[in-house]
Amino acid sequence: ACAGAALALGAIAGPAAADGARLDAAWADATGEVDGLVDASDLAAINVIGYHAAVSKLCDGFALDVDEIAAATDALIADAPADATPETLLARQAEILIAVGTAHGLFLAEGSQRLESFCEEAIATRDDPDYDDHWQ
Repeated sequence: ACAGAALALGAIAGPAAADGARLDAAWADATGEVDGLVDASDLAAINVIGYHAAVSKLCDGFALDVDEIAAATDALIADAPADATPETLLARQAEILIAVGTAHGLFLAEGSQRLESFCEEAIATRDDPDYDDHWQ
C-alpha cells in the first residue's frame, strides 16, 4: 500500500506534488528508524496496520477491526529473535508501536491530500477477495 500511495503522489501536480516529495522523505526517514529492528515482511505488516487505521478515519464505511489490528500488532512484537534480552524486547516493542503510529500518520497525510482517490482505492482493496483486510 505504501508503494502505491507513493506512486500516486508522484502523479499529482503543483503544490501537492511538493507535499508528496516531503512525504516520500518522511517515509524514507520512518523506514530508516526501524532498519535492523524488523525485516521486510514486518515492515509491510506495520504499513498495513497504519493504512487500515488511516482508512477507517478518513473514509466512510470502514470500521476498524480492533481485535485484528491488536493481533497483528502483537504478532509483530512477538516476532523477536529467540536470543533477545528483556531490554531488547522492550526496545523492539516501543519501536514497533512508534513505527505503527508513524505509518498511520503518514497514511493520514497522504489520504487527506487526495481523499477521493484514497477512499476509492480502499474500496477496491476491501472488495478484492484475495486481500485479507482488517476492517469489520
